[in-house]
Amino acid sequence: MSPMNGTEGAAALQAPRSFEDVLREIVRLALHDEVMALLRAELPAALRAALGPSSPRSPEAAPTTVYVTAPRAAEIAGVRPATIRSWVVSGELRGHHAGRLLRIRLDELDAYLARQREKANQPLDLDQRARELLEIAEAPGRVHSSKRRRPRE
Repeated sequence: MSPMNGTEGAAALQAPRSFEDVLREIVRLALHDEVMALLRAELPAALRAALGPSSPRSPEAAPTTVYVTAPRAAEIAGVRPATIRSWVVSGELRGHHAGRLLRIRLDELDAYLARQREKANQPLDLDQRARELLEIAEAPGRVHSSKRRRPRE
C-alpha cells in the first residue's frame, strides 16, 4: 500500500467518512512509516549478509568518491571557476573529465586546500623565493619584456 498523494488526500478530507475509515487510514499510514523505517534500518545489513562484503553490488563496495563541478569547487574554495581551471591546467589540482565536462574530486580539492593553508602558514624564505623567480625569468623560450617586439606606429 502506498501513502496517498496530495489529490487523494484532499478528496478524502472533503468527503464525509466513517470513524472506522479514518481509523483504518491512520493505521495504514502509521504502518507504512514503520515498515519504511524498518527497511531503512535492516535492508543494508540483509544485503551485506546476502551478497557478502566482496561483492561489487554490496553497499560497502559502493564508491564514496564525490565529484563536483568547477563552479561548485570554486564556491567551496572561495575562488572563481577560472582559478579552479587554471589550477587543473598547471597540474596543481587534478581534474577529471566526463567528456568535455570538468569534475573535481572533493577529497582532492580538500587536500589541495589543506596543503595551501599549510604552505601559507610557513614563514616566507625570501632567498628561496628570489631563486624561484630568477629561474622562471631565465627559463628557455621565455620572452623578456625588453626583447618584445613593439607594435608599429
